[in-house]
Amino acid sequence: MVGVVSFIIPVFNESTRIECCLNSIQRQERGDLEVEIFTIDGGSTDATLEVIEKWNDANEFSAKILINERKIAEFGKALAIKEARGDYIILLDGDNELVGEHWLQQAVAGMEAFPECVGFESHYLSRPGDLGLNHFLTTCLHISDSLAWFIAAKPERLSEKLVNGQTYQSYSLPLGYPCGANGFIYRRSAIKRFLNEDTFEEGQITLGLAQNEVAHFIMADGVGVHHDMVDGWGSFIRNRAKIALKHRTRSQEKASW
Repeated sequence: MVGVVSFIIPVFNESTRIECCLNSIQRQERGDLEVEIFTIDGGSTDATLEVIEKWNDANEFSAKILINERKIAEFGKALAIKEARGDYIILLDGDNELVGEHWLQQAVAGMEAFPECVGFESHYLSRPGDLGLNHFLTTCLHISDSLAWFIAAKPERLSEKLVNGQTYQSYSLPLGYPCGANGFIYRRSAIKRFLNEDTFEEGQITLGLAQNEVAHFIMADGVGVHHDMVDGWGSFIRNRAKIALKHRTRSQEKASW
């Protein structure tokens, strides 16, 4: 496997979790893959930037820091993607952690085995000690918003392939299926028409890809990320409120264009 992979990580007040995210990238077996990391700060008021700078000083390669003056994560992602060189664009959040040391090679190997796929979706994997609520939202629903899961379109399994002992499944990408963040890998060639936009919104991009009736993505058994969605009902409610505020802010900004 050869090529460049670009990790795109928008952050906001992630000082307690971003180091674990970066460490999970650092420990990946890379082979001939070249890795670049972009962290895009949306106005953190804690020590997030200091933690990243300290991590850069202590590790073999650095996470480039970009400042997102527009604060909303989707603008930050677009900012980084315009600089990224990757054949594969990998989206993570600051509270994500790649599971194991072979996630990267397994994911890229699967995309090479399915050269027409638009991307690779990670499973959300629960870790020992997770709260029951977090376990439910990750392992059972695979999405932070249970309502969205119940009303979302469901993909159809198309085929299965065994590659180097790893089982991969290919799925249709239906209109209305929510995917694209938290360990999702986009094939650059599949999303090239979206790369010069001012915002990189996974929902809109997935919708655009799904309009091609042959679009499909892949997943692999046991290959995924830890996602620290919530640490209790209080943080669940705050997270829902934050997402609602983000959508309102985005709508207001779009209305002013």
